[in-house]
Amino acid sequence: MFSEIIASIFSMLIIEPLQAGIAERVAAAKAPTEIVRASQDCLAAEAPRLLDRATNDMGWAVSNAVSVSFGWSSPLDLLDTSAPGCAALVNVLKQNGDDSAV
Repeated sequence: MFSEIIASIFSMLIIEPLQAGIAERVAAAKAPTEIVRASQDCLAAEAPRLLDRATNDMGWAVSNAVSVSFGWSSPLDLLDTSAPGCAALVNVLKQNGDDSAV
């Protein structure tokens, strides 16, 4: 039960803002269609993985939620660049200087 609470908080602080931020930046950058698809593929693959890790490793979840919330690290750092679409997405956002606050 406690792990479900941590996962909910992690989702609220990390996953939802990450998804919204990436969608906003991809749209603002007028990214090519393949980058839009890559961002959707990346988020579809990574959100469940991140939530699963947050549920199973509460220390990791809390430390990353605090680190991202205070701007000490980028939410992009949580994405696995070997996941479908994530490498292209991270590269595009970092090239546009959007890696600090998604």
